[in-house]
Amino acid sequence: MTIAEPEIILVPFVQSDDVWTVKDDILIRVYDKLIEDKILHVIFCDGTIRSAEEMSVFFKNPGNYPVFILADGKLSGFAWLTSPKGNYAFGHFCFFREAWGKNTLPLGKEILKYWFNFNMNGNHVFDIILGLVPTANSRALKYIRNLGGKAVGKIPHVVHDAYRGKKTSAMLFYFESNHLQKD
Repeated sequence: MTIAEPEIILVPFVQSDDVWTVKDDILIRVYDKLIEDKILHVIFCDGTIRSAEEMSVFFKNPGNYPVFILADGKLSGFAWLTSPKGNYAFGHFCFFREAWGKNTLPLGKEILKYWFNFNMNGNHVFDIILGLVPTANSRALKYIRNLGGKAVGKIPHVVHDAYRGKKTSAMLFYFESNHLQKD
């Protein structure tokens, strides 16, 4: 039996004519979903997001590039880029519980394709997407490996875990744009 790929729609979170593509009430529902799925402390372990209002401010920060993910018409998660510099940025993924194990790989592939297709003035923007995954998050480590992330190595004490009150180790991963892989 073949499992059908989900219909995937990516909704970039951008402002056009003073209107955001995703309304604040949806951001509140996203925050509530993080609480319901018990993953807020995992996704935002540094403690930067502790309320729906903080989430709204975070997504609207011009240094973040969020995108919301729908699979078969259902909001399945979001992802975002931070700290763009030169030809790379840091990528972050968050999938809601309903998507775990069935849709996350095709969703992640679509997000990576979207990021690697960023263009500015006709020029390709990103060649590399980096990611730091806390070593205690075994599910995320497995997911990033299955998605094709290449491990660089473990960095000790690099991630501040506000919920544990300590710094933790993380694995540094990277994804390469397809055009680099052909060289």
